[in-house]
Amino acid sequence: MAALLRKVRKSKWFKHDSVPWLSVGALQADALGDLKTTGNELSVFAIDDTANADRVAAALAAEGEHVSVFDYVLFDESIISQLAMTLVLSPGRTPDSSVNQNHRDLTQLTAAGLLDLAMALSKGGIFKRFTDRDVANRICTSIKNGHINVAVLKDVFITSLKGCCTRYSIECPLE
Repeated sequence: MAALLRKVRKSKWFKHDSVPWLSVGALQADALGDLKTTGNELSVFAIDDTANADRVAAALAAEGEHVSVFDYVLFDESIISQLAMTLVLSPGRTPDSSVNQNHRDLTQLTAAGLLDLAMALSKGGIFKRFTDRDVANRICTSIKNGHINVAVLKDVFITSLKGCCTRYSIECPLE
């Protein structure tokens, strides 16, 4: 089975000092904000291997306005069939056209189904975090390799990327 990737905010998925009242094994309500749907559909990306996950993360991070920490959850596609959800191929809109081919939508979602998915992710997902330095490195690598279309990046993001490259002594392909 393939894995699926969804951008999240890792701090919303686990008990920590900011939520001392949360019982062990419980899920913060804020985690549901990471599963925001549009038209009862949830965007995910199919992942083949670690390199593919890094490239998808770089493409998703490059959609923003600033280079910052990037969190995501990887989960086995079998969770979707266990929850009787429908996964369909749909065009992605990242600045990496190859990554866009890996885009999928979970469709016809209900509120109960979304909650079931959140619980399954909290128990069986692999949560990963890239620091802003990691993000800058991965985006610069994708740009150098011709994967990310610089022409579609926001000007404010390009400025942020250049600043991050300077701060961390990363060779910037934009200069």
